[in-house]
Amino acid sequence: MRAGLGFTLIELTFAIAIVGVLATLSYAGYESSWEKSNFRSMREFGVELALSQQLHRQRYGRYAQGVSSNGAPNANRLVLPSSAKYSVVVSNSNFRGYRAEVTPSASAPLKLPEACRILIVESDMGIQRFGARSASNQNTSERCVPHG
Repeated sequence: MRAGLGFTLIELTFAIAIVGVLATLSYAGYESSWEKSNFRSMREFGVELALSQQLHRQRYGRYAQGVSSNGAPNANRLVLPSSAKYSVVVSNSNFRGYRAEVTPSASAPLKLPEACRILIVESDMGIQRFGARSASNQNTSERCVPHG
């Protein structure tokens, strides 16, 4: 029979080791969930961008060539306050369509999944498409934007 009413050093060491392993495993899952959540936020911004581009085309007869987070909108520029977190490059903008690439801005970097670093928003004759590219410029639309 044991005289002391406590834990031995070996028992405490095992308990701490088990807690450490569990914390490590749960942090990896948490980090992955956080990255996916950041990409979902970027996709939501892409939807906001697409809707704003449609409204801009109705008002000015063409899609905007640039996006800003402040200032006044005009025939060439959209103003989206939420764009401060993102860098948006609009190309091939005319009255028929546009292509925009959305990435996290350098001033507010977001941790994203490796496969989903760039969100692509395209419109051709009013038909919106969403896609994604990895950091190595691989097309990962099926993986990141399954309903593209």
